Amino acid sequence: MNRHTSISLLFSLIIISASCKKDDNNSDTKGSFIYKANTYALGHADLYWLGDIRGDENGGAYSLEILPPGVTPENVQSGAVTKAWALEMDLYTPNKDKIVEGIYNFDSTKAEKPFFFDGADVDFIDNNIDATDDVTGGTIDIKVSGDIYTMTFNFDLKSGTKLTGNYTGGFDLVTN
Repeated sequence: MNRHTSISLLFSLIIISASCKKDDNNSDTKGSFIYKANTYALGHADLYWLGDIRGDENGGAYSLEILPPGVTPENVQSGAVTKAWALEMDLYTPNKDKIVEGIYNFDSTKAEKPFFFDGADVDFIDNNIDATDDVTGGTIDIKVSGDIYTMTFNFDLKSGTKLTGNYTGGFDLVTN
């Protein structure tokens, strides 16, 4: 085998290896959102139980945080990840054991409705600079099949822009 053939073969193997690695890294992508004409991938989702916010022993509030693939709250807080984004939303559901299927409407007044969310934002971190755009209206449509949640987001934001997106996957319940 001549030198050019060996180099070409080695280069081809490197490209194939990099392509396979890229596929592996993207395997945990569970959705995306569009914000200001840019698309952002979603992966890891944490669900925090906030408790009973209205004295309704059958319902309760959760905070949901969805991060990019491969990113966790711990590696953002530790500084290991310096560029990330998150969708954060506080959901009220009429079932205290889990988030149930339904259309959740934005309602900052916490009125008596079976499904609503009263706080949400999109958060961007770039080299420890944090920028947030708060949700001022919109819906979250949630479908449930076992432990898999399919969510569709349609948000109006404080900046005057819209955010649309989706997520399909499970949630890691955080209890601390």
